[in-house]
Amino acid sequence: MSFYDGIKDVATVLKTAGNIELYQKLLDIGAQALDMQDELFHLKEENANLKKKNDLRPLIERHNESFITLKNDNQRLRYCSHCWDVEEKLVQLHCSEEHGCFFCPHCKVEGVYDLEKNERYYQSFSNRSAFDFSE
Repeated sequence: MSFYDGIKDVATVLKTAGNIELYQKLLDIGAQALDMQDELFHLKEENANLKKKNDLRPLIERHNESFITLKNDNQRLRYCSHCWDVEEKLVQLHCSEEHGCFFCPHCKVEGVYDLEKNERYYQSFSNRSAFDFSE
């Protein structure tokens, strides 16, 4: 039998006995118990999120460019350092392999993760004539 079911049973007995004052107090206690149960649920959820973030902190690997990676990630996915620093959220960056740049879909930060690729890409424009439509 749950706590709530126990309160309901006692409330039924008090209502039948005609003790309205005790019945009302019991209903108030039941409402407070439900509020406490709801708060406990939210606190447990918050605690789990904090533990998860705390477990991630030692895995964060910072780079000269404005992105981070995780030390144990074999794929070397790039995440937004701004989102991590401000909100402690891991937001995967949208990366352009051709341009060597990235974009964060959450905070809209843009940057370059591979300077050589980025320079090659933009130099390819300066080496063309105005009438070169090959690409």
